[in-house]
Amino acid sequence: MKAKVYAVLFAVLLLCGAVVYGAQHSWSDERAKISADQAQLQTMLDTRVEAACNILTVARRHLPAEDAAVAALEQDKNTLAGSASLHEKAAANVRLTEEALSLLSTLSALDTVQADARDQMYVDSLLPRMLSESEAYTAQSDYNTAAEDFNARLNGSPVSGTLAKWLGVTELEVFSAD
Repeated sequence: MKAKVYAVLFAVLLLCGAVVYGAQHSWSDERAKISADQAQLQTMLDTRVEAACNILTVARRHLPAEDAAVAALEQDKNTLAGSASLHEKAAANVRLTEEALSLLSTLSALDTVQADARDQMYVDSLLPRMLSESEAYTAQSDYNTAAEDFNARLNGSPVSGTLAKWLGVTELEVFSAD
């Protein structure tokens, strides 16, 4: 009789261990797959960095070195290219659009830009289009949808989600300036 009780207890322990192991591994694996989408988002942000670099190149040919708009765009470009959090990158991404459009408007009004056919073409058509397209690519990223869905399911799962959080599975950061 005592052997049957031990066998049942052992089976229950094995079952509990399997549930804990499964919860932790399935949530960790899913989190890793969604985190891979973050690399795609960074590729899109790299396109934004490239657009900012091109705008800065033209701006440096026509504006003083200490121009505040150039410095602000440079700082946000560096934030997007660096290892900042997704929240910081999202805020920099929003500012980058505003700063770049303002800087392009300023450059477009300069006589020195109007006198340089190449820079005028960049400022009036190529760079605004590059900026707009890179903004659209970033806005269409699937990462946020997947991260928000993962977080909702992790927090909404009373057993496996709670176990996974106890075992170190954390929510994914969302790319949002809010």
